[in-house]
Amino acid sequence: MGRPDISVIVPVYKAAGYVGKGLQSLAAQSLAADRFEVICVDDGSPDDTLAVLQAHAAAHGNVTALGRAANGGPGPARNSGLERAQGEYLFFLDADDYLVPQALETVLTHARAQDADAVFYSYVLVQGADDAAYARRKDMDFLVADRDQRVANFLAGELDGSVIFSLVRRSLFTDHAITFPPGLHEDIPVIYRVHWHAARIFVLAEDLYFKRYRPDSIINSLGHEQIDGLLSALRDVWDFTRAQAPADLVASLLPRYRRGLVGAVVSLIEKALVYFPTDTGQRLQYYSYILDNIVGHGDFAGMELPTQSKKDRIFTRFMQAFQGEADRTQALRRFEDIVGDGPVVDSASFTRNAGSFA
Repeated sequence: MGRPDISVIVPVYKAAGYVGKGLQSLAAQSLAADRFEVICVDDGSPDDTLAVLQAHAAAHGNVTALGRAANGGPGPARNSGLERAQGEYLFFLDADDYLVPQALETVLTHARAQDADAVFYSYVLVQGADDAAYARRKDMDFLVADRDQRVANFLAGELDGSVIFSLVRRSLFTDHAITFPPGLHEDIPVIYRVHWHAARIFVLAEDLYFKRYRPDSIINSLGHEQIDGLLSALRDVWDFTRAQAPADLVASLLPRYRRGLVGAVVSLIEKALVYFPTDTGQRLQYYSYILDNIVGHGDFAGMELPTQSKKDRIFTRFMQAFQGEADRTQALRRFEDIVGDGPVVDSASFTRNAGSFA
């Protein structure tokens, strides 16, 4: 096999029971098998995931199965794939997701025709045993050609923060030393750097990717690791912007960054309401952790509290109720009395918002 056009990187952890559908969708691609490679990286799974990957690799000449000795998270696993990748373009697939048969051929055709550094395409969110579709990509209108406007949209939380749903020229990663950090939400800093460095992008309003929603997945749960991961990823993005951009651009982007951070904080508050609707103690624990995190980092120091949108008002009421209040149980009651009885979102329909960081 010569140099492939595309390297598909698949991080896998404890997925022996469901990784097969994604692998089968890759085997069924209309793009010839000798034009793309698949690099599956088992991230130290305690089950027989690696054996499943090795068996699949033995049956398909364009598939490589790698195993990491210890679990490090999807970021380090993807980095292992990056180290082995030889393709002109990179494509990322999560272990529980799958593609339409023409996905790779379609994105490659458009990347070549448009000389694009990155191609962004639409996807379908599915759930349940029958993979019923319930949502599609929501941020397509914000994927604009102008780089500065696009990164402003990203900072404001108007673009998806996932590295999946894109095809990226591999030289963008090698030329700018882009790698995935450890921890959760590790793809936010990476896809932001792709937006920053891409000289030309192409947006394809075609559903090529099926993203399976699993309520039990770590990214859809709530804990200190999720809070730290999301807020740290956004701070990384802002630190990168301040280091790369001229002072006037930084000044114009600061309000957009803070708007995105407000949205992220509200998404965490909403998750606490959804996951612990009757457990006041758990909600208080997570509210306190969120507050201490953002106050400790000075994210909103000197900022006038916003009131324009519903999220602005929830955030402002949260800060007013908790900041400087010694009795946080009383602060919780005051905050939740203000926002109304019950959650500020419908727990039955709450999912990871497909058009935002959260």
